[in-house]
Amino acid sequence: MGLLLHDLRYACRLLTRSPGFTGIAVLALALGVGANSAIFSLVNAALLRPLPGIRESNQLVMFEQIRNGRVQYNFGYPDYIDYRDRTVSLDGLAAHCGTPLTYTNGAVERLRGDLVTGNYFSLLGVTPALGRLIAPDDDTEPGASPVAVLSYGFWLRAFAGEAGVIGRAIKLNGYDFTVIGVAAKEFSGTEKGAAFDLWIPVKMQVQAMPRTLGRHWFNDRSAGWLTLFGRLKQGVSLKQAQTDLVTIAAQLEQSYPETNRARTLRLLGGIGLYSDDRVSLRNFLGLLLAAVVLLLLIACTNVANLLLVRATSRQREIAVKLALGATRGRLIRQLLIEGLLLSLAGGGLGLLLTPWAAALILAFQQPTYALRGMNVSVDGRVLAFTAALSVLTGLMFALVPALQASKPDLVTSLKEGVPTSGRRKSALQGRLVVAQVALSLVLLIGAG
Repeated sequence: MGLLLHDLRYACRLLTRSPGFTGIAVLALALGVGANSAIFSLVNAALLRPLPGIRESNQLVMFEQIRNGRVQYNFGYPDYIDYRDRTVSLDGLAAHCGTPLTYTNGAVERLRGDLVTGNYFSLLGVTPALGRLIAPDDDTEPGASPVAVLSYGFWLRAFAGEAGVIGRAIKLNGYDFTVIGVAAKEFSGTEKGAAFDLWIPVKMQVQAMPRTLGRHWFNDRSAGWLTLFGRLKQGVSLKQAQTDLVTIAAQLEQSYPETNRARTLRLLGGIGLYSDDRVSLRNFLGLLLAAVVLLLLIACTNVANLLLVRATSRQREIAVKLALGATRGRLIRQLLIEGLLLSLAGGGLGLLLTPWAAALILAFQQPTYALRGMNVSVDGRVLAFTAALSVLTGLMFALVPALQASKPDLVTSLKEGVPTSGRRKSALQGRLVVAQVALSLVLLIGAG
């Protein structure tokens, strides 16, 4: 440990004595590592990070309806009731349907509303910040419970966080709704890339959806309008739940052949993204990730070339250390520590750039709605990724120059202070330049 600390202090002194070299190397690495961390923060936000404010989200599953081999997503209300009441693999099954709402309070504002079943909040494990949330008693008869739960953000924006909002009537689509609660600050809904302003009972469908022309869909199996999600029972796997629910789908097909013929379903682990959205996101982010990996490789070859050039001026120093008894392994370790310090410094600077770069990507029009408004803040997963990438990057660009610089010709280096391996170094530097140009060409073609 003492030798390692000595090498670390020595490496710090050497790098601070060459501010020009250190600055260029750190900046190049910061761009490469920062770009990779920015893309990973998007992957983390869209595909890895669970929706906030939800209890044990890893136990939730989302339903996709399939008819004649084609995904149709939404379900009719009678089918929802049958799945909810017949399933033995789920602790509960809830449904919701997003819809625009017109809020009138002097001025007219368009809101993102969500029609939800009475067990929606309890199944998710969402807690209220104020008042109470929609319960099964609010979801009994069509039009019987004109109540609303506000999102925390809408509560602050429209009512300045006033506690007296509970019990107040607000006008939505020209109808009076009574505010009964405010959802927890962290919770904004069950769709990624979409934050809802408020929630109302699903039985208020006619009032919330004027396009239905006063007809409710609660007895219509052919009307697909609800998104379904459930919570797995303890010890039940996704595959077991899939088998259970496919069996119910087959029973419904036999009982209601006119509406349910050739209908089945598929379960997805987690909620917030449909299967085609997940594929679209993976393809888009995979393409971006491939591009920034090329950028990182270009940065690595660039810094490796700088280290080779720097090693040329240190041949006499290295030869003296070898002549005094230092082992080649000790020298390689010293050179690797210098590379790792550069890489960690570049990673630290890149991490500062990560939120800005990710936000810049989101500022452009995205091919999938799920990325819009995504929270790309740095969390523990992004920190761990950046640290691991920094260490790997340091080993990538520092190992070959360290191996090359640690085997000088002692006699010539000590006598003249110049390297005798110039041809080998020139060949290696030439290969690195060719690699850098090739990678840059591929990246430019991909960008084009």
